[in-house]
Amino acid sequence: MSSDDDLVDVIEEQVPYDGPHSRESVIGAAQGVAHLVRYLNNATQPGTARYTLEWASTIDSVLGTMKGALYGMDQLFEQLSAAAAAAAEDPTVYDARAAQREDRHPDGARVARELAETLNGVRQHLAVWQGFRVVGGMAAELERAHSLSARLGNERSDD
Repeated sequence: MSSDDDLVDVIEEQVPYDGPHSRESVIGAAQGVAHLVRYLNNATQPGTARYTLEWASTIDSVLGTMKGALYGMDQLFEQLSAAAAAAAEDPTVYDARAAQREDRHPDGARVARELAETLNGVRQHLAVWQGFRVVGGMAAELERAHSLSARLGNERSDD
């Protein structure tokens, strides 16, 4: 990539915020997130970090962007939880692992409700909100890390 914005532009072109949205585009976007995290893990491992994370400001930039992503994950899991709760009310939802065919639909509703509750629990690990302020969870820890990274810089000699 020739600039920081090139990849963002490519993503926005391929997966525009305003859609169109479909089942396939949502799954593809989730797969893209996983791939980008994999890329970041590879690009910041010890062998490459001496080049990719050489400047303290790079750490700050990555943390700030990841903080925004984490806040977005909280919203995403809230929306997935709501969709699972709605699925629990859908008479066509079934549990593919039900032992008896006649138990598939009632078990499906139960599993969908359990999924909704589990996703709400995941959200508590991500962010605990008090009004519009994050007071706990991973988001609060990342907020602290970002405030620390913002204080760092590098002083290089011109020799």
